Amino acid sequence: MRPVLQRHRCRACGSDLLDHLAAGERAWECGACGLAGGQDLVRVRWQAAYGQLPDTPEIERWKTALNSLRRAQMLLLMLRWALDRQRGDESKVSSVRLSVLVWSSKCLRDAAEQLGGWLYVSHDERWDLWEFEACLDHDLRVLTGEAASVFASQATYLEALVERHLASVQMLVERSEHLETPPKPLPKRTLRH
Repeated sequence: MRPVLQRHRCRACGSDLLDHLAAGERAWECGACGLAGGQDLVRVRWQAAYGQLPDTPEIERWKTALNSLRRAQMLLLMLRWALDRQRGDESKVSSVRLSVLVWSSKCLRDAAEQLGGWLYVSHDERWDLWEFEACLDHDLRVLTGEAASVFASQATYLEALVERHLASVQMLVERSEHLETPPKPLPKRTLRH
């Protein structure tokens, strides 16, 4: 069995208050800022998804999920606006910007928790919201120096990161906001024995 390396500090805020989400897996969630990450995050989220579904009516869960996606979109739009206003100022790449990215990731997690992980936008088209949540942690590896970047500066990379995440979230909102009800019935909570 291969050894499991556990992260000890959050990529976004530097906190050591990390909750490891499953024994033997590389998945964690920061108790300070809420960022979740790790190589096994998506698998761990899927393993827990159906046991943690809210016990509320389907239509309420659907509307709550759409509102969470809209919140993520608004946060990313505000961050893009702030970056545009301070373009070229390297000193402005700060933890506040990372916090906004983390909040948008938490909004995607909230939507995934309501829907059981899949966002169906038609009977045959679905999106894995756990993958969207996990993408931010992978992208933050560049900002923390854990992965190489082809960008000239961290500010340039942050702008590109925000644009990519914003485009993804806008696509999710545009594909789903016109739907009054989910195209497929939402999963119901199951208890594991």
